Amino acid sequence: MITLSEDDFLARGMHRDCYVHPEDDRLCIKISLRGDVRETEREIAYYGHLDRRKVSWEMLPRYHGTVETNRGPGAVFDLIRDADGAVSTTLEQYLVDPDPPAEMAEDLARAFRALKAYLLGNRIITRTIKAKNLVYKRAAAGRGRLVVIDNIGNTEFVPYCNYVAVFARKKISRKWRQFEADLLKHYPGNDLVRRMVGGQSADLIWCPMPENAAMTDAGAPDNKVLDLSEAEWLGRGWKRDCFLHPGDPNLCVKVASDERLPHMALRERVISVLRGRSIGSLNNEQEWAAFQQYGEKLSGFVPTYRGLIDTSLGKGLVVEMVRDASGAPSKNLKDWLETASDDRGANLARQFRAFFDILLRENIWLMDLNHQNFLIQELENGTVRPWLIDLKRLTDNKEMFQVSSWSKTLKRRKLRRRISRFNDKFDLRLRRKN
Repeated sequence: MITLSEDDFLARGMHRDCYVHPEDDRLCIKISLRGDVRETEREIAYYGHLDRRKVSWEMLPRYHGTVETNRGPGAVFDLIRDADGAVSTTLEQYLVDPDPPAEMAEDLARAFRALKAYLLGNRIITRTIKAKNLVYKRAAAGRGRLVVIDNIGNTEFVPYCNYVAVFARKKISRKWRQFEADLLKHYPGNDLVRRMVGGQSADLIWCPMPENAAMTDAGAPDNKVLDLSEAEWLGRGWKRDCFLHPGDPNLCVKVASDERLPHMALRERVISVLRGRSIGSLNNEQEWAAFQQYGEKLSGFVPTYRGLIDTSLGKGLVVEMVRDASGAPSKNLKDWLETASDDRGANLARQFRAFFDILLRENIWLMDLNHQNFLIQELENGTVRPWLIDLKRLTDNKEMFQVSSWSKTLKRRKLRRRISRFNDKFDLRLRRKN
């Protein structure tokens, strides 16, 4: 039995009270009013549906089960807090602010458009969308995201939208249009609403895959295509080109390279022919699926992946840019080691050991530990931080016959060999520079 006091009270909705969990302030407990638990039961059932589909939880609080309290049964969810630990503020509260800072208003507008794409891409249905049911989770760097904290679920008697993607997206789009109309009606002349609803880049941000399956034909919201014809080219990997996102300098877009690669493995050529898509497009699918599955466990070591979109160069994968404190794109590990001092190299090596410990502890079988797949971010205080920017081998270990995937023992042995090889190259390049 959990005892809730008035000091734990957080907010009241139409059907439920919300309390901070007295034993863990990262959680909240929703208590149904008047004993009517239908909304909670419907929400929990829908959460189960989303969990089975393995959607991204980036803009939804996770559900952690039910508990008994002195005020009745309660449902436990993540309590959304800002980077400084404060409980995140609702969008409604920001809308009544007569003069929010320009930087915050711009980021709220970006987060607003990102939320629309997130709901469409993951096919997440809400009963209604209201400003009071969205909170803005502020990040340390100033960029934040909107999170839906209430009214999640499908009220259809026959929930066909849960299983038919085209109907789900039509329903979500309809609810979103109604949400925008309500904002314009209730906040006439509000500059923040104008920025959110009137932003012209809304259709060019990103649209995540609905689930971990292979790429669908969902594309970008409203069937818009991201034009990369004049986008800044950032570099080329083995099978993909990377461009700066023309609508957001904090994002980049990976697309299949049109350059023929004579050294491409026979296995990959065969797979490309059988699936009818370039190997670069297949790698985008693999990498997005890997982020959906492992991104949360590797949080802090991988940038945020925004999903797959239609571009003028084919299907693209949108990823947050990794930049140094100066604003310049971060160097890859191979290049960074060319000028690194011994003490900075030792500090970075400790961070890599922590990363490898996560791989082994969580049974994450990343076999492609190429130095060029890591970027080293230079921070303001002179420290550095490693980021893994290629996840495709989390779902495909590159073997023709994937023998090492047959048992945990074989996979662990192979991963330890790859880690040892990575460390040997790290030490050799650091010594060679000196």
